[in-house]
Amino acid sequence: MNYGLQIGYKFNQDGTPRKYPGNTIIADVEPSNPAYPVIGKLKEMLDEGELGEAFIFMPEDSYHVTIIRGMNDFVRQPEYWPSVLPLDTPMTAVDDYFEEKASKVKAPEQIHMKFDRVRIDDYDVRICLKPWDGAQEREIREYRDQVADKIGLRLPGHDSYTYHITLAYVLRIPEGECRMEMEQRVKEMDAFLGKQDDFWLSAPRIRFYNDMMNFYTHRIPRT
Repeated sequence: MNYGLQIGYKFNQDGTPRKYPGNTIIADVEPSNPAYPVIGKLKEMLDEGELGEAFIFMPEDSYHVTIIRGMNDFVRQPEYWPSVLPLDTPMTAVDDYFEEKASKVKAPEQIHMKFDRVRIDDYDVRICLKPWDGAQEREIREYRDQVADKIGLRLPGHDSYTYHITLAYVLRIPEGECRMEMEQRVKEMDAFLGKQDDFWLSAPRIRFYNDMMNFYTHRIPRT
């Protein structure tokens, strides 16, 4: 049995979340959003039998789209860290910096998106999205660029970032018949997504987290 590539980093082998503190900017998918039941259906399609046991599914109240990532306490390498902050800066001070800089950029009031496809690799399960049109794509890109400039950090992949909703993390990498079932299920999920309407996300907001299960609008203790 081979564990998913986030086991030992973001999650334990029993599926419980590990400490992984950071900050980010996300747009929530609330229960009132027409995209919400679509996500629920995809979870239902994947969470069956032996295949479902291969994944750690995200809580339904934390469905969101990451608009731009911030800094993480466990990823303190120069390419993932603003050059003006020493690599050993305490996380509370990192939160101060991120909140102060990112809050100066006006966020879009709404974001118009459409479903694209489901992508499963050895890390996670992602529902990939695309901006509704070129105008929306430019608006989000300009916001991301402005936030990156304010915090002094353009993360690797900044210009090729794929918007997505993380549905689950991989606990055990499916193999053999289970993998064949997964590949067939992805085809069915993609066909289902192809029939769905576009939707709107609420304004992106700064969030703080200590693990991958919960994201908070308010500052949280760092230890």
